[in-house]
Amino acid sequence: MNEFQTPILGEAINLKTIVLRGILFLPGVKSAFEIARPQSIKTVRAAVSKKEKIFLVAQKNFTIETPVEEDVCEIGVIASVESCKRLLNGNYQLVVNVEERGKRLSYSLKDDITTCSVTKAEDISVIAEAEENGRRL
Repeated sequence: MNEFQTPILGEAINLKTIVLRGILFLPGVKSAFEIARPQSIKTVRAAVSKKEKIFLVAQKNFTIETPVEEDVCEIGVIASVESCKRLLNGNYQLVVNVEERGKRLSYSLKDDITTCSVTKAEDISVIAEAEENGRRL
């Protein structure tokens, strides 16, 4: 998949996935953030080397250092990476263009690279999503 491909409603694509702690994104926003986990760094480097889009998704409990599928929210965002820079402390700073919401259908971890099968998530109720994740609005 190249940077111009995006899923259509009902169609699933595999995207490299960055699991985030304490940060959420909204479609249509350009954002910068740092990643530090070795698994996240390896995943983003693999995506950037092939100019692939990525799936950004929050983990449910930010204290977990190595999240597994049950620790990851179902709804996230699909983004293109505008820049990826290694910082002096070994972390990476990413600048992403968040394009649209996506729904995780499956989650896999192979060779320390996280990948999710993702479909476009157009009509999702924010309240229903919050309730699914155990929160009240």
